[in-house]
Amino acid sequence: HITCYLDHIEDLRDKKFEVRAVEVDRERNRLIFSERHVSEEKQLSQRDQALGTVKEGNVYEGVISGVKGFGLFMTVEVPVDGSDLSDKVEDGEFKPEHRKKNALPSEGIGYVEGLIHISEISWEKVDHPKNYHQVGDRVLVKILGIDEKSGKLNLSIKRLKLDPWKKVAKDYPAGTTFNGKVSRIEPFGVFINVMPGVDGLIHTSKLSSSSNFKQGDEVTVNVDSVEPEKRRMSLSPVLTEVPMGYK
Repeated sequence: HITCYLDHIEDLRDKKFEVRAVEVDRERNRLIFSERHVSEEKQLSQRDQALGTVKEGNVYEGVISGVKGFGLFMTVEVPVDGSDLSDKVEDGEFKPEHRKKNALPSEGIGYVEGLIHISEISWEKVDHPKNYHQVGDRVLVKILGIDEKSGKLNLSIKRLKLDPWKKVAKDYPAGTTFNGKVSRIEPFGVFINVMPGVDGLIHTSKLSSSSNFKQGDEVTVNVDSVEPEKRRMSLSPVLTEVPMGYK
C-alpha cells in the first residue's frame, strides 16, 4: 500500500519509482512507503542537520508559506554550519552593511518549518496576520523554541525589536502631557495609544459625566503613573476648555 498526498495521484498509475519503507505493521498486514524520503533525501538530511544546530535566541531569515487567523507559517533557512544572523540584525532589520549580503548556497541551507503565533508578530495588537505579511514575504525571525515532537520551530518577529514598554517610562514619565488617539473603549475606561505597542488607560473614575469619547478621537492627557513591568500606564484627561460658569 502506497499513500501519496498529491493533486494528480492518477498520473502515477503504471509508473515505476523508488520508495522507502517507513512503517511495517505485520499484525495489520500493512506496509507504508515514502517516495519523498527517496527523492528528497538530501533535503531532508540537510533539514535534520540544520535542526540540530538551532538554539533558542538564534536569528534566521525565511519565507512566509502560509497565513492563518492564528499566525504565520514560515519556511526558515537554517545554515547547516550552525551560524545565524544575530550579529547582523539591529531592531528587526539587517544592519546597513549587511542589507546586500551574499546568500548562502542551497547546499549549505536546511529548510525547517515553523510558526509565528499571532501574539509574536508585533508589539501592537494584531487583528489578523494578513494585515502584516503575505505568502512569499521574506522576514527575519527569532527562535523561541523547538517542538521536539514535530521538529517545528516556534518563532517571533516582534522580539527582534525593542519592547516599547522598556522605553515608555523614559519617554513619558509621570507628569508628562501629550496628545494621543483613542484606541478602544471599554466599560471600565478609555484606552489611549501612546506609541506603537503601548496603550494607556483613562479609568472611568477620571471621566466626567459629559465625556463622550469615540475611537480615533485625539485627546490631550496627562501621565499619572507608569509601570512598565506590569505593562500598565494610568492617564487622566487634561481640561482644554474652560467650564461653563467659570469665573
